[in-house]
Amino acid sequence: MTMMFGEEEKRLSNYKKNIDRIDIPEDKLENAMFEGIRQAKKKKRSSKWKIPALAAAVFLISFILTVRVSPVMAGHIASIPGMDRIVELIRYDRGLQSAVNNEYMEPIGASRSIDGVKVTIDSAIYDEYGLVLFYTIELDEPSEYFYAGPTKILDETGDQITAASSGPGLDASNDNKTFTGLWNLLFEEKTDLTDLTVEFEIDDETLSIPFSLTGDPLETKQFDLNQVVEVEGQKVEIQHVKISPIRAIVELESLKNNSMKLLSFENMKMVNGNGDEWGIVTNGASASGESYYLQSNYFEMPEELSLVLGKIQAIDKDEASLVIDTFQKKVLKKPDYFPFEITDIERGRIEYELKGQEFPYSLFGQITDADEKTFYESSSGMGGFNGEKTTYYSSFETTKYQNPISLEFSFYPQWIESDEKIKIFD
Repeated sequence: MTMMFGEEEKRLSNYKKNIDRIDIPEDKLENAMFEGIRQAKKKKRSSKWKIPALAAAVFLISFILTVRVSPVMAGHIASIPGMDRIVELIRYDRGLQSAVNNEYMEPIGASRSIDGVKVTIDSAIYDEYGLVLFYTIELDEPSEYFYAGPTKILDETGDQITAASSGPGLDASNDNKTFTGLWNLLFEEKTDLTDLTVEFEIDDETLSIPFSLTGDPLETKQFDLNQVVEVEGQKVEIQHVKISPIRAIVELESLKNNSMKLLSFENMKMVNGNGDEWGIVTNGASASGESYYLQSNYFEMPEELSLVLGKIQAIDKDEASLVIDTFQKKVLKKPDYFPFEITDIERGRIEYELKGQEFPYSLFGQITDADEKTFYESSSGMGGFNGEKTTYYSSFETTKYQNPISLEFSFYPQWIESDEKIKIFD
């Protein structure tokens, strides 16, 4: 790597500072899909996204400037395959960027091939509660319509490791022969990671890639708050904040005597004394139960740190579901404030639309029939907001139920909000 000095380095440094002031909006739709993991929905995504060249350039500049003061780091980064692609994949996660900048990354280089497709696990970032894998898929022939991705991770005995997993889809090269991806796994408990196997689904084939992790994960820093805060009459107990190299985990509980059901904390964040923020994860799972995942400041630990709950989707508990009869194709009960129009009701599917505003979330989670049998959506989706309305659909995982059915809201366009700073430490 070429070293840069004097005026050239100064110019690049100033350029990076100016770009850092640009507010890049979060991809709300992607955030909603990842947050849906909390509802245990089984969905597949195969979308492509492209990184703005400017964002990639800025982060690469940060590596160049770091190399200027740390030759050891330069050698470490150079040993990791596809570093430029990794930069692109973590562009929206300040915590992962910080982990890479602090050399907290292990090269892997494990490959397997099947039917003209080569898959390589390039590198990994891991801690006591999570694992992030970076991988490359190479095709013998170009393909515009290609599906592949990791589906399972197994331990040394061949047992599947339970984890919430997500990834931002595959990013294709210009010739549609090389694809890069990121797989983000989050564990509910501390998990020992040594000898592992990842199973990839390649169209209809399964490809297993064994590999080993040799480093020792850094210890998670836990802060016990056990503090009850009130947001517009609703009480939330903030129990713990756990900060690891990959994620900060906020564990909380909505109190049972609340009059409203708190559905989603949309823009929870940690803030230091200078106003720097670490927000909700946008390229990985953002919630599980009542644990929320924020970008990590593990390598940027300030003298003081606070938590801000921000906007919270909430609905009165006695209005927390939509009741329909799919045989009669009728809505039997809905909230007083219901900005959606139900456009079609079928035995295994419901369609609806929202006019005049954007809301990039699928509404429903658990479904209960007249016999108290519970089931979930098999899939859901939405069309982009066209300036007038957004269309949605929800398909049910079964048609064997008794009418009427009650569809419980997982998300809803109604909010309470708090800007209070809850002290984590000082």
